[in-house]
Amino acid sequence: MAIRSLKNGTFSRSLLVGNTAYFAVDTLVIGGGGSGGSGHGGGGGAGGLLYTAAQSITKGTSYTVTVGGGGASANSDNAGSTGTASKFGSQANADGGGKGGGYASPAGGNGGSGGGGAGDGSPMPAKIGRASCRERV
Repeated sequence: MAIRSLKNGTFSRSLLVGNTAYFAVDTLVIGGGGSGGSGHGGGGGAGGLLYTAAQSITKGTSYTVTVGGGGASANSDNAGSTGTASKFGSQANADGGGKGGGYASPAGGNGGSGGGGAGDGSPMPAKIGRASCRERV
């Protein structure tokens, strides 16, 4: 069996080769990272991670793949942006990373594997974002 490089969208050709109708594959889905804040801003958080072992897939079936993008850059002392979620087939989303706080809006945002860091603005201490991890069995 071989699976080639995956891009955003729905597969229009078969990526599975072999003589069986069903396959068990391990999938690793990672959400887009959050962007950092501007003007003494905190760093953006890491995108979420979703690993599924032995996921059953069927030869000849299309599976939608969504590749989450990184958060948009911040300007003018503002907070960054949260990254977007990624997904494979019917799995749960791997959430995007949290935004980093900026000088003018210092609170970091919650995100997938990591929340964004706090910016260096007032009032202090600013909120640091939390991870929103999930475990799939």
